[in-house]
Amino acid sequence: MHCNLRWCRSCYWSDQEKTESDFAEHKANLPDLSSQFHWELGYLFTNPDFQGRKLAKSITKSLIEHFGNENLMASTEIKENPGMVKILESNGFELQGNPWKSAIHENLLGLFLKISNT
Repeated sequence: MHCNLRWCRSCYWSDQEKTESDFAEHKANLPDLSSQFHWELGYLFTNPDFQGRKLAKSITKSLIEHFGNENLMASTEIKENPGMVKILESNGFELQGNPWKSAIHENLLGLFLKISNT
């Protein structure tokens, strides 16, 4: 697996090969779909000095334009990160499978999938 963490003074983001385990039975419980996805929209972080400028939305759109001819997946905190959930849903991602508890904290994570139209 590789991860390309990119940054500028206003935000950080990554695009990476999918996190295979997010499809597993102990997480989203969608193991049969795993082979249909190769790319994951990784985590986005906006420097607090630049929040409110829709940077995460713009980066998400750019990544989808670049990788959008393939199925894409993303995972995020469902209740604690409503901004990212809204960005994903407005770009055609849908929450699929079962939510699971993060190994880092007690928050629930969800698997969001975007099926390519091509």
